[in-house]
Amino acid sequence: MKKVLGSLLVVAGMAMTANAQVAQRTQFEIELSTDGTTWTNSLEVNPSVNSRVFARVHVSYVANGTTAPLFFNGGRSQPLAAGWNQAGGDTVLAFNPTARVAATFGDTPTLGRVFGATTVSAVTAHQYAFGGTNYLRFAETAATNHPGQGSGTNNVTGGAGVNTSNNTLSPQLGISELPLFVWGMSFSATRSGSMSFTIPQEGFRTSSATANPPNTRSATWVTSSSPFTTVEAPTLDTIGATLTFVPAPGAAALLGLGGLVIGRRRR
Repeated sequence: MKKVLGSLLVVAGMAMTANAQVAQRTQFEIELSTDGTTWTNSLEVNPSVNSRVFARVHVSYVANGTTAPLFFNGGRSQPLAAGWNQAGGDTVLAFNPTARVAATFGDTPTLGRVFGATTVSAVTAHQYAFGGTNYLRFAETAATNHPGQGSGTNNVTGGAGVNTSNNTLSPQLGISELPLFVWGMSFSATRSGSMSFTIPQEGFRTSSATANPPNTRSATWVTSSSPFTTVEAPTLDTIGATLTFVPAPGAAALLGLGGLVIGRRRR
């Protein structure tokens, strides 16, 4: 009995320590899905079977323990995918570039900006190469430079990212996985390799004031009650995603047989 009680006390102590160490910071995350229902940070697909992949940006925040409204001022981000192959057939599915769309998911989720003001500048799917890597990135039309490059809204401040700002959220105890932006992609049946998805710090702007370093504008969510207040932060917590293309078992077996045939011919 003493051992059991001691174990419970240790577990309780660990939980209290973990809770005390929770950072009061916003966390942005990119997740992937083939059906719009099940989402993950690490997705493997056979492009000959699942030629479409959906991606979403959502934000989470630690519970504030009260019913005070939360505020999200100037919320802008520029989600991007490295390893994009437009020449090889990678295609962006049609999405609503301006109006806010309903957060409906399923086999064909509604694509576009899910949260924020109802009227904003148009979102553009930028497909380009930078530093030897091909990218797909979502931002306003003016943000033609890679995040952190150029000047002003093009694109050193992150001010031309996908606008998901909203002055007030409904009173709630906390936010978990609030969707901000959803997009879709299609790939050829022979697509191979992998892609990495992230939200660069240089593409963030979540407040009107400039934090340190000056090229990154970021802040936590804001509440009107303790212990949360407006906090400028040089970085925001982000979680990216990886998409890996894998051939069908039959195709892999055929490739192996092909190698054996070639080897026998050489002999």
